Amino acid sequence: MEKSTKATILLLLHQPFRVTDPRFYPIKSISELFEGRYNKNGIESSNEIIFKRVAKNSYIPTAKFFLELLQNKPNLRLNFSFSGLLLEQCQLFPDVGSQIIEIFKKLISTGQVGIAGDNYYHSLVHMVSLKDLAQQIDKQRQLIKKIFQ
Repeated sequence: MEKSTKATILLLLHQPFRVTDPRFYPIKSISELFEGRYNKNGIESSNEIIFKRVAKNSYIPTAKFFLELLQNKPNLRLNFSFSGLLLEQCQLFPDVGSQIIEIFKKLISTGQVGIAGDNYYHSLVHMVSLKDLAQQIDKQRQLIKKIFQ
């Protein structure tokens, strides 16, 4: 009789926002440095270009791979941790972001996939303040509930 082995894998999905390069874009305030979410003279923001490229080359095909794998491996369990920044960009750029959300909803519906909590910004806040860490975890949990339930 063949022995069945169960395995659980945790995967972290994170997509940081890039900062605006002040060598090419005039910055009038510190908030503009971190904005990076705008169109300049009809050119897509760098965050949108990067997000769409990573979604098409990584997030979507990897999720499809895991969807197929789970069909063939009933004992395999996956847990995904989504940073709040990734989920924000899914909402900000819905033409690709909605595809990411939908395929992860399909994965979750298999019953073999769970969502793990993490801090919102995928930062090292735990090294500075446990109170801030707790606030980030709560912020991430609220966004996950809004998107996936």
